Amino acid sequence: MININLKNHDYEYDVTQLLLVFFNEIKFNLVNTDCEFHLENSIEIVGNDFIVENKLYKNNELIDESIDKRENKSDIDLFIRNYHKRIIKYSMYKLISKYKKPSGKWGILTGMRPVKVVHKYIDNGYLKEEILEILKKEYFFSCPRSNNSYS
Repeated sequence: MININLKNHDYEYDVTQLLLVFFNEIKFNLVNTDCEFHLENSIEIVGNDFIVENKLYKNNELIDESIDKRENKSDIDLFIRNYHKRIIKYSMYKLISKYKKPSGKWGILTGMRPVKVVHKYIDNGYLKEEILEILKKEYFFSCPRSNNSYS
């Protein structure tokens, strides 16, 4: 079980879908919880930067933290909100996967068809090799699954 606190955003549904790849049960905003893991996640926009900060606790002790800073503009997402959700999920996945093995097959793409993402990149003029590299680095796909999604 994990308890999570979100700050400065309301992407609870998307975060829940991602965390189900790692945990059977997810709780939000509990105080004095007996959950094994606790994650604090916050976002901030400073100038042209979109910043995601995570702090991961295990048994109430801070075990790791991360700050991901990206330019606040989307490469393929139609809406900046979708870009923000993707970067939040990327940041959480990268941190949590150091401590818990994911059970999902498609990295951070939960609740949607991976082929849809591939088509967005194709429609924006990306080459097959570029798309496969993006899928591995930005979405945590493994190479065989990435190739299947592209075909």
